[in-house]
Amino acid sequence: MNIFQIIKMALGEIKANKLRSFLTILGISIGTASVILFVTISIGSKQSMYKSFESKPLDLITASVYGDKKINEFDIKVLKSSSNVKEISPEISDSATVSYDKKDSKKSIVGTDENYSKLNNTEIKSGRFIMPIDNDKSTKVVVLGSKVSSELFPKGDALGKTINIKSIPYKVIGVLSKIDETYNSPEDDTIYMPYKTAQIVLGISDISKLNVQSTSNDSVTNTMDEIKAHFTRKGMTPNDSYVSSNKEMIDSMKSMDATMNLMVGAIASVSLFVAGIGIMNMMLVSVTERTKEIGIRKALGSPRNFILVQFLVESLTISLIGGIVGSSIGILGSFPILGTMGAEPYIAWNVVFAAVGFAIFMGVVFGISPANKASKLQPIVALKSE
Repeated sequence: MNIFQIIKMALGEIKANKLRSFLTILGISIGTASVILFVTISIGSKQSMYKSFESKPLDLITASVYGDKKINEFDIKVLKSSSNVKEISPEISDSATVSYDKKDSKKSIVGTDENYSKLNNTEIKSGRFIMPIDNDKSTKVVVLGSKVSSELFPKGDALGKTINIKSIPYKVIGVLSKIDETYNSPEDDTIYMPYKTAQIVLGISDISKLNVQSTSNDSVTNTMDEIKAHFTRKGMTPNDSYVSSNKEMIDSMKSMDATMNLMVGAIASVSLFVAGIGIMNMMLVSVTERTKEIGIRKALGSPRNFILVQFLVESLTISLIGGIVGSSIGILGSFPILGTMGAEPYIAWNVVFAAVGFAIFMGVVFGISPANKASKLQPIVALKSE
């Protein structure tokens, strides 16, 4: 009897015990799907975070204050006088109702100055960004992120139009290019205006965040220390402010990769290990139920190796089907989840093949014991069983 006949017999046994086979395949499928989902989502989330930070310069530092602590114009002048500071851009942020042509939506509003676009590597698709004169005169002008522009102006004719923010008219002077084509950045869904205008419309007199560019990557740490020291002199404690650099955030995420991969691998291994126990239990039950059949085959001359291979093939077939079904569920299930995270849907084929391969490996490992038990049955003992 060749391998194709053995596979045909294995499929026949699986079909003959539909419910039991289904439950075992379900266990393998859930284990495989969870592996692919966990790993894909982990990779997707890391890619989204990396892209968010890698789109900005490594020497960019953000300094935020909390509670009743505020930043004012004097702080900007003091920090700007440092030899380690190249540029500073203040930021005031809040949300407000934006309306145009009877369409209302809540959008993030960022008040800033002309340096913001340079520090954050934003590109102008059309029009211009905020200029010093806009802040000097607190002009009612706005620059739209790409998503805001496409939502309010589907035809792409935003430039020169007037939108209402908190029922106050603002002229659109520019539209930004999409930050990255492969993921949805929050900055694409933001409206920018002169920060002195934002202070009026949002009712916020002080600045809550600074974007600071250091003179070089090597001076980032010194620049951060200077900012922290300035905040301390103002009477702030470490809990009152948060100072971080783009480089620091990227390095921190990279250091977390190993831990994340270890956790995902552990969860995946446990899932498939449990599914493997399910395969072993099913095959042991199958051996018990088919004891007489095994005895007849042995009495008719079937060699021990044939019985061993037959049960191993059954175990492998179940794990293979479960692996394929589970990988399909994992791939299809990861797409909408990655979409909600703003990451580009993709298939990590190396993860898929590894998950299916591990499922098959579990089928072999947990199928050996039942197969070995079946092959060692004595014909006389097997034929006497009920």
